[in-house]
Amino acid sequence: MMQKAVAVGVLALLAAACIDMELDFLVHDDGSGSVTMTMRIDEAVMELAALGEGGTAESLCQEMLDDMDADDMFGLGLSSLDSSAEVGVVDGSCVTTMTATWDASQSEVILASFAEDDGPDIRRLDNGGWRFEMDLGSLEDDELSLDDLEMVTAMGFDFPTLAISVTLPGDAVEHNAHSVSQSKYTWEIDFENLDEVPEALYAETAPGGGLGPAAIGAIVAGVGLALAALVTLRRHREAQAAAADDTDDSDDAS
Repeated sequence: MMQKAVAVGVLALLAAACIDMELDFLVHDDGSGSVTMTMRIDEAVMELAALGEGGTAESLCQEMLDDMDADDMFGLGLSSLDSSAEVGVVDGSCVTTMTATWDASQSEVILASFAEDDGPDIRRLDNGGWRFEMDLGSLEDDELSLDDLEMVTAMGFDFPTLAISVTLPGDAVEHNAHSVSQSKYTWEIDFENLDEVPEALYAETAPGGGLGPAAIGAIVAGVGLALAALVTLRRHREAQAAAADDTDDSDDAS
């Protein structure tokens, strides 16, 4: 009995540690948006679970989806969200993708629910821009301690990974994201070096849609270069024409 309990505890630890997770928020200017969470559980963990529980990785993966609350997959206490989920085994790993969307009329309630219990704070600013903040100060206090993570790696497994991204309308004002693609800000959380993880993630935008100073400067510079090239070309042609006239005059004189 004790051996089984230890085995179950190890499996639970591995399942918690060997997860690659992506959390992606998308907010439109009218407040509508979506959140997508993708979780990948390591192939080796699935094989161990299948060995201990019986069945296949595919069946265990499906059981995970079946155990979720279909009306409130994100645990927000809001059953009115339009949500969907799919699960599958990819290269032996169990991959679960859950998406929830909301419209503009639900925005205030949904965004307030996200901010509860140290969740992400997404809000519209008085100037019409948007701000995203997420406190990470509690990462080291989570149930999965650094000692647990070190034990997992000693067993040959990798640290968990976490990528958080948010897409906000408007032009960037400030952020501490690791990468930015258009209006999508992404942070990669390194559990192996938690000391280097910022205490909070943030990104702020201002109302945009027009050309920013950098774009206007580039256009002005481009127009200037084009005009200079035209002037140079015209002078070159005039010089060629003058040289041709000189040649004709010399031929006539002879």
